Formats: sequence, structure tokens, C-alpha cells
Amino acid sequence: MNDVVLVVEDDTSLRRLLAETLRMEGLAVLEARDAGEASAIALRDLPSVVILDVMLPGGPDGLELAGWLRRNAATREARIVVLSDVLFQSDRERAQSAGASLILNKPFLPEELVAHVRELMQSAQPYNH
Repeated sequence: MNDVVLVVEDDTSLRRLLAETLRMEGLAVLEARDAGEASAIALRDLPSVVILDVMLPGGPDGLELAGWLRRNAATREARIVVLSDVLFQSDRERAQSAGASLILNKPFLPEELVAHVRELMQSAQPYNH
């Protein structure tokens, strides 16, 4: 795993805001707008943290992507942060089952996200859900 954060969000404005916030904190950030693009980037760059929205266009949603990341040998150690503005209890349970390391409801403070990402990057323990 690399000290890279992958932000997966279909809302271009929000994706750029999240990415720029993380970059301003000195983090290396990659961006994807959907699960297909995200999976290709994840396999190529092996990010240590993946921040993803639950609602993604056109194919697998964010929770399906999280499950795929966990099942793939190359990406299974990545820490996954799930973002959503419509997170029901069933979605929370699905996110946890898919291997989310953290679930954040929108809106959230940028400083909160940065702190969580730094904490997850420093976590030396491998994922063992």
C-alpha cells in the first residue's frame, strides 16, 4: 500500500473539494468518478485509504466497490471511508459488512475527514474484519 488517498465521488465539485482539502494537508490524492474508474486506479496505485460515496453512477455502488476492494488481494489492506447523505441503518450494516473502516455522514467538517484519514494511514494493523 502507498500513502495515497483515492477519492471516489461522482459529484465533481465535492470530489475536487475533498481532494484539494487533503492535498492542502500534504497528502497524495487520486480521484475517480465511478466504481469502474476507481477499481482501475486502485489496482494500479494501491492507495492506503479509499474515500467513497455510497451512490455512484452507472454500475456498482460504493458499497459494492468496497466489497470488491476487500476481496481483491492487491487492495484488501486499503482502509475504506464510506461517505453518504442517505445512510440508513441497513446501509450502515451493509457498509460494515463490505469492510468499511469508517462511515461518515454528509455533511462533515473537512478537518474531521483529514484527521480520520491521517489516523487510518498511521494504523499499522492490517484489516481483519
